[in-house]
Amino acid sequence: MNIPVRNTPDPFSGLRPQAPPQGLKGTILKSAGEAMANPMPDRWTLLWRNPAARMAWVFTVVLLLLGHMLVHFHSPAKPPANALLAERQAPELTEIILLPRINMDLLPFSGTSDGNGGALKLQRPAAGKGRHAKETRS
Repeated sequence: MNIPVRNTPDPFSGLRPQAPPQGLKGTILKSAGEAMANPMPDRWTLLWRNPAARMAWVFTVVLLLLGHMLVHFHSPAKPPANALLAERQAPELTEIILLPRINMDLLPFSGTSDGNGGALKLQRPAAGKGRHAKETRS
């Protein structure tokens, strides 16, 4: 089926971009050259040169340090809230919530079995291969 081609105007002709105004390229290049000759300082430089901003920073740091010292030295040591709750409930809960500290001096567990379901033979780690061994890699 052949459809005859008619001479119809292009419906998208109004969507083509317009040409830039004459002399725009020269104006932009001139403005860019002036901006490169007189660079604007960054925000950190402006803040550093402003004495009021530096004084505000110093005041804030001193205030934070004083607040930390006030809270640290004048507040009594309190146990965590969950520990207080466990003490009121039952001793079993206290044992669960307040876990014992990890003892870093214990030797690691290593052992072997005889393979026939026999007893587990415990052995100490070989010298130099424990937790405190120094690395000798190069």
